[in-house]
Amino acid sequence: MKLEEFLNKIDEIEKINIIGPMVDRKNIPKISGPIIFVDGGKKFDKYFPKEDICGESRPTFSLGDGDSYEGDLDLTIEKEKDFSDLNYAFRIIPTHIKEIHLIGFLGGRKDHELINLGECHQFLIKNSDTKVIFDLSEIESFSPGDIKVNIEGIFSILSLTENNLGISGNCKYHLSYPSKVSPFSSHCLSNIGSGNIHIQSDRPIFLIKVKTK
Repeated sequence: MKLEEFLNKIDEIEKINIIGPMVDRKNIPKISGPIIFVDGGKKFDKYFPKEDICGESRPTFSLGDGDSYEGDLDLTIEKEKDFSDLNYAFRIIPTHIKEIHLIGFLGGRKDHELINLGECHQFLIKNSDTKVIFDLSEIESFSPGDIKVNIEGIFSILSLTENNLGISGNCKYHLSYPSKVSPFSSHCLSNIGSGNIHIQSDRPIFLIKVKTK
């Protein structure tokens, strides 16, 4: 499929999925909406039905430089470059997309994992009222602004740059806005949610929900 054709098919859609190379084959998620397969993520094409869970035909597109996938891709990027395949995928996403699910971008090489977070951060700086969700809510990231979430249990908030934050609502530890928080600070580590929470943020944030046994 040509890129222009794919973009036309998702013209009125606000949610999209991006599949990377680290998908858990034993735990393939049931997802709705269009899919972009990024390089090695294309290996999992056969695991995702051509119709989504809503019963509608699913537009799909694939791209990458081919270093982790040997088959044909809809768009092949040069191998010698100074940006990642995920970076390119973020570039082609239209501004009307407001929710992005990244599946298969955590785990594996730590440099790749951390840079994936950085690419997400840069994307959210440029796109307002948008959230990016890693591996079905393991990590949720949000563009700057007022953020309202429901959390039951332990959670932490991470900023990759210096940030002004506020935290209120149904959680153990509150933070009056604007409170300055340093990059990768432990200031917002291990809060406890018990319902609706309001977060105010001047920069993109990562919300990490801690799974307990």
